[in-house]
Amino acid sequence: MPDRKVVIVDDEADVRLPLRRFLLGKGYAVLEADSVASLRALLGQESVDAAVVDFSLPDGDGLDVLRSVKGQDASVPVVLLTGHGSIDLAVKAARRAYTRVWSR
Repeated sequence: MPDRKVVIVDDEADVRLPLRRFLLGKGYAVLEADSVASLRALLGQESVDAAVVDFSLPDGDGLDVLRSVKGQDASVPVVLLTGHGSIDLAVKAARRAYTRVWSR
């Protein structure tokens, strides 16, 4: 069984499936969540080594997921995916990701 766990957070199963196949093919264990709430429930039971996250979720956004993942372990890399990106969004995400790391 793979040692490294990656969580995919996306509300569309047809988006999660190819990501899951790719990561499994690279030897990762893959966990899935379809919302911020389901991710938080999962993080209550599991730790993850990385996260691949859709920015738009039915009950929040990728920044909420980023906060939850980094709250568990600030060193976990989080990749945010979006079809509607902007420089402002990238800056917000970077600030949120590094604030916790540097404030310790």
